[in-house]
Amino acid sequence: MDPDDPLSLMWWNPTQGDFVVWSEGVVDGIGLLRQARYSRFEEMKKELDIRIMTYHMKNPPHELLLLLARDMVNVLTHLGSNGVRGNLVPTLLS
Repeated sequence: MDPDDPLSLMWWNPTQGDFVVWSEGVVDGIGLLRQARYSRFEEMKKELDIRIMTYHMKNPPHELLLLLARDMVNVLTHLGSNGVRGNLVPTLLS
């Protein structure tokens, strides 16, 4: 896999280095996703949004692409739902 591929994030295997343990969590396993990792997801979403919009300008709406766009919004909302704290975003550790 080419780490410079803009879609390589889709095949990302999280490591503990991508998270910081969140001491305020009630349950073990809750951690903070580093802002740099969240930003990569956000950038990928923006690029895919442009590609989807470009496709729909030339073609009839494609249901699967519309669902993908909606799901990307939902995932980013979930990842950032607890608010950014410094350079960290709360999420579950795997």
